[in-house]
Amino acid sequence: MDIGLTPRPVASVGTPVRTEPLPPPDAVATDLPPAAAVTASPDAAQVRVDLSRGSQSIQDLEVAVRETIKRNLLLDPETRQVVYKAVDTRSGQTVEQIPDEALLKLRAYVRANAQAGEAKPSAEMTA
Repeated sequence: MDIGLTPRPVASVGTPVRTEPLPPPDAVATDLPPAAAVTASPDAAQVRVDLSRGSQSIQDLEVAVRETIKRNLLLDPETRQVVYKAVDTRSGQTVEQIPDEALLKLRAYVRANAQAGEAKPSAEMTA
């Protein structure tokens, strides 16, 4: 009595034979194999890229930013760390600061606590 749990032989599957692609009819003979050869597009001469207008506007923006943003490197007295600060000259507001002001305050707090812990008087007891 067979319930179908016995392994059955599997028919062998043949591997397909790879054929090289045919070159297009307008291809130029090359020394390269067909897989590495590239044919030119007939519309290639019509493509033009003009970057002069875009690059000029980018340069104008860079000049405007240089004139309105003042960049400074400062030494924070509480943390003794170098701080990069970019300030808008028109409004006086800080545009960018590295490290952030909150991080500087945290480091100053940690430094003050560490110094307070070192300054605690110690008492010696002798018997």
